[in-house]
Amino acid sequence: MRTKKLFLLAILSMLILPFNLWAQSTECDITLSPEDDVALIVEEALNNQTICFESGEFRTNFTIGESITLRGAESGETVLVGATAGRSVVRMFRTGDTLDVTLENLIVRGAFPIEGQEDCFSQGNCPDGISITGDFNVSLLNVQVLDNHDDGIQIFGGRLITDGVVVQENGDSGLITQGFSQFGPSEIRITRSQFSQNNSDGLLLLGPTQFLMEDSQANGNQENGLNIIGNPGPNVTLRRSDVMNNGFDGIQFIDIGNDALLESLRIEANGVRPECAEDGISCNGLTLNGNGNITLRNSQIIQHSGWGIMAVLIQCGAEEDDYHINLTLEETVFENNTLGESCLP
Repeated sequence: MRTKKLFLLAILSMLILPFNLWAQSTECDITLSPEDDVALIVEEALNNQTICFESGEFRTNFTIGESITLRGAESGETVLVGATAGRSVVRMFRTGDTLDVTLENLIVRGAFPIEGQEDCFSQGNCPDGISITGDFNVSLLNVQVLDNHDDGIQIFGGRLITDGVVVQENGDSGLITQGFSQFGPSEIRITRSQFSQNNSDGLLLLGPTQFLMEDSQANGNQENGLNIIGNPGPNVTLRRSDVMNNGFDGIQFIDIGNDALLESLRIEANGVRPECAEDGISCNGLTLNGNGNITLRNSQIIQHSGWGIMAVLIQCGAEEDDYHINLTLEETVFENNTLGESCLP
């Protein structure tokens, strides 16, 4: 009996040990107050450290070069505000072994351009909220990315997971990825997140990328909710999400050349820009251009100033015929679209 008890105690200790190690790993190695030099401390951090922030405003720009966790205060706002013109607030740039980076409970805002270079794209120094380039696995948990001069989040290569993220009122797109870049395609998973009121697209996906968005919103952006461009383009899955009240189209596909599954979506009242009322301009729930395979299932497409779905064809009002998409519609409801349910071949 004693031997049996000792054996059970040994097994129990083995089960408890990993939990204790995990608990230690999530403790704060460093805690920062607004008076501290954030950039110096983050850029000199050791691999796998956890840096915690008190509540308050931290004026900073920094580059992450190790696997690291940055955690804001749960009991109040921790705000990282851009301090240097022409720089992203949080920058990650790496080629080589992949680094794991987690940002939690943070507000990232206020990246601003160099004076006189507000048209920063031609200068190559557009300041984003969070810029991710190269070999990173990045998790954004309960993060807000607000009011940055260019994109809220820019990712070239690597992997991004968001959960409980708000990307709002940025000067260009809420999120942009560029699979054609030298860093290759990204893998992006968006859950329970919002991309709203950005000055261009809510999400702009360029070139080959794996993209999944679930239980999220792309609402109230000045141009399109999602703009998906390729040949080859992203492999896209959208589920249980809203795409509403965007300036032009809810979702625009341009020559994706790959597969897209759209399931349980509410695509509603897109085309709110004044231009959508002009002759020759059709702002639609979905606009489909070029090549690809798209399945739209169990969704609602309602109340657009143009078509519910429009193929880029002369008969639909386009300037040319450029539609070679294999479209499958299953259990999708169309209501109150001004020009009609769809314009397809």
